[in-house]
Amino acid sequence: MSVFFNTFLSPKLFSYFNLLSLAFPFLMALHCLLLGFWIIQFKKRAVIFILGTVFFVLPTLRWVNYHPVQSQSADLKVITFNNKSKKNAQDYLNAQKADLVFLQESGTKGASMPELDLKYQTDQEWLLSIYSRYKILKQGTFMEDKERIGKAQFADILVKGKIIRCINVYLEPYFFVKNKIMPSQDMDQNEIKGKIVLSTLLKTFKIHAEQVSEIKEFIAKSPYPVILCGDFNSVPNSYEYYQLSKGLSDAFVLSGSGWATSFHDYKIPIRIDYILSSSQIKALTYQVDRSVNISDHFPVIAEFKILNE
Repeated sequence: MSVFFNTFLSPKLFSYFNLLSLAFPFLMALHCLLLGFWIIQFKKRAVIFILGTVFFVLPTLRWVNYHPVQSQSADLKVITFNNKSKKNAQDYLNAQKADLVFLQESGTKGASMPELDLKYQTDQEWLLSIYSRYKILKQGTFMEDKERIGKAQFADILVKGKIIRCINVYLEPYFFVKNKIMPSQDMDQNEIKGKIVLSTLLKTFKIHAEQVSEIKEFIAKSPYPVILCGDFNSVPNSYEYYQLSKGLSDAFVLSGSGWATSFHDYKIPIRIDYILSSSQIKALTYQVDRSVNISDHFPVIAEFKILNE
């Protein structure tokens, strides 16, 4: 039910459906267990669960998927990476030989960003940066609010004769301190922590709704096809995801295999890093690189074919 309402109901009006989206993997696992149980028991209610499974196929494919290896050659390799740990990801990123690299939280104010083997880079900015093998024709930032951290930037890049508007976003974080919200043996303290977590989530959902609206408007005005990358701080069945993916294709849904979870600090499956694109930029491959552990996020890598439309 929350999956349906999150497609159109803004958290500014009602935030609790968006809250349920965080539990989707566990709710889906419970659904499958109950489905198996009712089938074994030869109960008629199994039919209802089977129908429910059909309804949840697409939402599930945004978490876990399978596609055979594509035989087409790619025109563009893209990496998005939240390097929050501030460890040096320079060697890793250079070894990937990507054409476009979108970074979030990769530096601190006043500190230099990684030096990558890519000729062009957006202006120095501590939170977001785009690196490109191809010429940047125009660039800028938007979604700026001095009272908030979330931000977005864009770069119009000339790729093999076609201009692509690249958008790098970082939606408002939740500012959770892990050791202060983890459950303990003190039930009273756990109740207090639970209320703090709930209040923070609901408040941040409402901020996201405003930020998403601004990003959508910016995309709608783009004269060029778009690649949208970044840390949405939102899961694939959330209002934020549904709104930002309207009119765009999710590279994982089109070409990914396995789990798409990209944030691993809490040891539970969370996907909050994305690569979306216009229909003229077709995803051929998608990978969450879990072989490198230099941040609390894993790098996300996709390859694209640029279509002549």
